[in-house]
Amino acid sequence: MEKLMPSYYSRTKRLSRLILGLLFMLSVSVVEGDDTTLDRILLTDGSQIFGTVLGASKGQVEIRTEFSGTLMISADQIESLYSGQPLVLQLKDGRLLKAQPISIAHRKFVVTTAGGDHTTYSVSDIKSINPEPWMLGQGFKWSGFVSFSWDIESGNTDKNELDYLLDTKWRKGSARWILKGEGELDKVSNEKNADNWTLMAKSDHFLTDTRYWGAALYLESDQFADLDRRTFVGGYYGWQWFGKPRFTLMTEPGLAYVTEDFIVASVEKKYISSTWNIDASSNMLGKKTRLYLNQVGVWNLEATEDLVLNTRVGLSVPLLRKVEVAAEIKLEFDSGAPEGFEELDQTYKIRLGYRW
Repeated sequence: MEKLMPSYYSRTKRLSRLILGLLFMLSVSVVEGDDTTLDRILLTDGSQIFGTVLGASKGQVEIRTEFSGTLMISADQIESLYSGQPLVLQLKDGRLLKAQPISIAHRKFVVTTAGGDHTTYSVSDIKSINPEPWMLGQGFKWSGFVSFSWDIESGNTDKNELDYLLDTKWRKGSARWILKGEGELDKVSNEKNADNWTLMAKSDHFLTDTRYWGAALYLESDQFADLDRRTFVGGYYGWQWFGKPRFTLMTEPGLAYVTEDFIVASVEKKYISSTWNIDASSNMLGKKTRLYLNQVGVWNLEATEDLVLNTRVGLSVPLLRKVEVAAEIKLEFDSGAPEGFEELDQTYKIRLGYRW
């Protein structure tokens, strides 16, 4: 019995080591198996990101990771990409490719069809990955923003002020429709001291992801600036210079036919004008904040001293979910204002709005 004991303990120790070794190998293979089932992105700095590729458009790849949530990766930072899941590729020539797996390296990507055939394309041929239905002309993508500012005061002075703003967009394939409107109706002691509104309707057709042409109808009225109605109809060429949340910039120079009717001055102007629309924004103060600038310009080409500029500058911050608050300055300049009326109107506002 004494001779058997060392042998027994020796065999038990060897068996325990074997079991621990097998468990270690199994754990390693499970971890490696998990990584191989995930999509992989190799960045130009050598680091790797594992997750699930959700889609890509406008030079950004969206990937959902387990530990960092959803990330947006610039295509310029990607050395290679591999996805084992079924992806839909929309090419710039309109074709759709459905295949598994897909690998991208050295600005080329290889598609493996269900029959096992391999086809190589250039990354520059890709318009989007996993495009949303509206990108394919199926249904619409509707987004927008609406806000109000209401001030009621009673006592020595009765004051009632209502400001409103609407900015909404519809996208379908290469088409976009935009409707913008805003107004101000103020009363002090039951007497109006502000009554103005603007309305803009636009239709755009995209030639590329960043360039488009369009047509616009613009209407404006401001009783206390003696403007009964300003109308312009025209076309423009749009260019999205920058499209990342850190900084966006869009310009739309164009030409328009303008008519202006005044109340007290009792005159009517009709002329051809150069027009422009500038939209810029940035989240440099915080991921969910938005510094913004918008300007609409009308320059009379027949009387070049005539210039109209409507400019809005502001900062919006989120309150909860899709509700946000914004502080802004609105500047309205008209060098051709009738005699007795100021050329520049300045308005300071605090808005409460909802974005979808």
